[in-house]
Amino acid sequence: MVLACSFIILSDLSIAPTFCLLYLLIKEHQNDGLLIKSLQGDMMFYSDGRVILGDSEGQCTLALFPFVEWFLLLRIDKGWCLLWRDSVDTSTYRQLVIQIKRDH
Repeated sequence: MVLACSFIILSDLSIAPTFCLLYLLIKEHQNDGLLIKSLQGDMMFYSDGRVILGDSEGQCTLALFPFVEWFLLLRIDKGWCLLWRDSVDTSTYRQLVIQIKRDH
């Protein structure tokens, strides 16, 4: 956040666009955060799209696969989450990718 603000302030933009960009950046950071969170803990994925993360339950509404070699990008409820490939056993990760592709 500090680095992004520094780049905006030190750029050659005039003062009005600089303040607009800073406002949008700070507002987005307050709402959702700027970084996508990584999934942590025990997870269970069901074919109907339900996801259980520890004690909470959510709905996986979208999965993006362009970087499937490194991670899965999942939309769970209203937030984006990353599932890193190296955080799961290789065969489990492959089975999960196949299940999510089949279900979505």
